[in-house]
Amino acid sequence: MAFRLQSDPETRFNQLTADQSPVLGVCHLGFLPNARKRILVRGPVAEGEKVSLLTPDGKSQTLDFVPGAAYDLGPGSIADFSNITTPGTYRVSFRSEQSVPFAIGSDIWQQTLAVVATYQGQQRCGTVTNRSSRPTCHLDDARRRDTGARVDTVGGWHDAGDLRKWVDATLMDLFGLLSILRNLSSFPSSGALSKAALLAEVKYGNAYFLKMQDADGLVWADVAGGANGDNSDNHWTDNVAGTADDRWINIDKKPGIQAMFVLAEALTSEAFLGSDANYSSLCMNAAARCWSVSNRTGPNTVDLAWWVLAAAEMYRITAKDIYRDELIRLAGQVASLQFAAPPNAQMPLLGFFPMWPGNAQPLRDPVHSALPAYCLLRASKAIAGASSVLSGRWAAAAKLYVDGYLLPMAAKSAYSVIPYGLFLQGPTTELYRPLGGGYSYRFFMPTKDSSRLWAGLNSHLLGHALFLFEAASQFGDSRYRDLAFSQLEWVFGANPFAASLVTGLGSRQPLPFSPFVGAITGGIMNGISGDDHDRPILDSQTASDWHTNEYWSPHVGYCQWILSSLVGGVV
Repeated sequence: MAFRLQSDPETRFNQLTADQSPVLGVCHLGFLPNARKRILVRGPVAEGEKVSLLTPDGKSQTLDFVPGAAYDLGPGSIADFSNITTPGTYRVSFRSEQSVPFAIGSDIWQQTLAVVATYQGQQRCGTVTNRSSRPTCHLDDARRRDTGARVDTVGGWHDAGDLRKWVDATLMDLFGLLSILRNLSSFPSSGALSKAALLAEVKYGNAYFLKMQDADGLVWADVAGGANGDNSDNHWTDNVAGTADDRWINIDKKPGIQAMFVLAEALTSEAFLGSDANYSSLCMNAAARCWSVSNRTGPNTVDLAWWVLAAAEMYRITAKDIYRDELIRLAGQVASLQFAAPPNAQMPLLGFFPMWPGNAQPLRDPVHSALPAYCLLRASKAIAGASSVLSGRWAAAAKLYVDGYLLPMAAKSAYSVIPYGLFLQGPTTELYRPLGGGYSYRFFMPTKDSSRLWAGLNSHLLGHALFLFEAASQFGDSRYRDLAFSQLEWVFGANPFAASLVTGLGSRQPLPFSPFVGAITGGIMNGISGDDHDRPILDSQTASDWHTNEYWSPHVGYCQWILSSLVGGVV
């Protein structure tokens, strides 16, 4: 499937048609034996047509299509083979087309995690590892934007397909690695998943975050974001401090970053408690300093959710009342924002959240859209021993989000993916799919708003997968687990382009937009986006479009979080 880049998404990508791209969609990596298993066929299916499943013993088995409704993202038909549990390699065929080979096995996600866990080592800034062919870089980072004074901020990880070091984005790298350390009960003796390698990579990346904590305890926003938030710092340097190519530190202290930093340092402290008590104490002290001087009031719903997560982990780790009391306040505030009743009779969805307190617009965030519901689940667990009433109340709010919003919205697509979000009065002259009562929705981000920062939604989908796996574990509802797998499987090939969006895993991967360092094994691209008419688009030929093909650290962090939970039996 080839797309030519032009001037905007309406002409930038040729639209998907039945004769240009595979009609079969399946997770390229495969399925756990006890998981739901689906083949998706894009386009109309004639009466009597069936899918053929080629089994490991060379036999063929026909699969019937599941009766289904009309879909807004489609059309499509589904053949289910969840009853097949025998381990091995399978393929499916339909008409004259064959799918990629895929596995049924208990270790598929463990093997996947081993690949994705190599990402951070390949994205190192400063001293590189033997997993990268790049030279040592940016030993002259960086100087303050306000005074020009030099501050040692060498190290950390490049965020994306570029050379910049956004604190909020690369903290997701840290969360991904820490989740592996927290969720796995056993580790291989060597490789990226060994405990020694994971601890070393965490310590390497975290050194940068500790350097970004100012003397007042708050944390700066980024290194190399540009002198004026532009792209001017996105370059290699001579590694000599004090020369003209030195990059800049953005000294803004954004509220969400403070919450993420507290959470990260608390979890890092816990990870090193048994092996390096001094470093563990250093990290906890950094978390406490940032907590003590932060204004934990939001200002938006996602920032509040990060503070709930930070409070929950600080309370869990320290058992101090100060963190318990703040957890109760913050989680109560997030829960109070939820639309616990339908906004009006014409739009019966409920359980979603607003953009921020007092704003009627529903929450839309391309990266952390699942966080408000997820933080309530985590808060419910953290407070369970202190208050069963609050624990039950917050768990019920998280469940309402699934039952009242996610399940009905996912049913609008044959792929069962979570749409980007709801709108009150669409802000641009594009297609907004009506829901009633003045509400509409899009599967993908609008492309014609003033920022032009539309992109693929892999973090949006993977963040929801993380939440749904946890919800399935907590509530024992297999529908939640099935829906979680749908988000994960979209990223690995069960999508309209039959393309894995992860370099080195699966088939038909687009070339990545990574002009500085090239392909990164285990890197996850932004993913499929949409055009003016909310139809899926993907640059699968030129690798010159960052909107769909650039690596972003949050995708990897969320994926590591999910996979380590699956492999470790946490969900």
